[in-house]
Amino acid sequence: MAAEQGKRETEAGLYASRVSNAYQAWEKGDVKEAEDLLGSCPTVLRDWEWRYLKRQCHTELTSFSVLTTGDTGTPEAARSFDSLFAGGHIMEFYAQLAFLADDLRLGVKLGELGRNHLAVFDLSTGKPVP
Repeated sequence: MAAEQGKRETEAGLYASRVSNAYQAWEKGDVKEAEDLLGSCPTVLRDWEWRYLKRQCHTELTSFSVLTTGDTGTPEAARSFDSLFAGGHIMEFYAQLAFLADDLRLGVKLGELGRNHLAVFDLSTGKPVP
């Protein structure tokens, strides 16, 4: 019984530490680190402070992962803003967004180092339209 109580106290302490570290990461602008720390918190311990930080990490209305394709036309990897940093320098990058005529889809054109990527997303699902 004492061992079980000790285990719960240790888990609660670890949870509090992770939430605190996630908050510090968020304050520094490291949303990925904050997300990783929040993701490692046990579901059963997640309370208002966890939900608050999770919302702070996602203030956007919606988000999309854009897939790049190789010469074969098959998806290689999900692109993220983390991949735009090389050796501590921001690589040249631009994005253009346009709602399609039906207002149900969003066209996204990404450009980087002379390469362009185009994707169309269904706004109701957030998923790419084939």
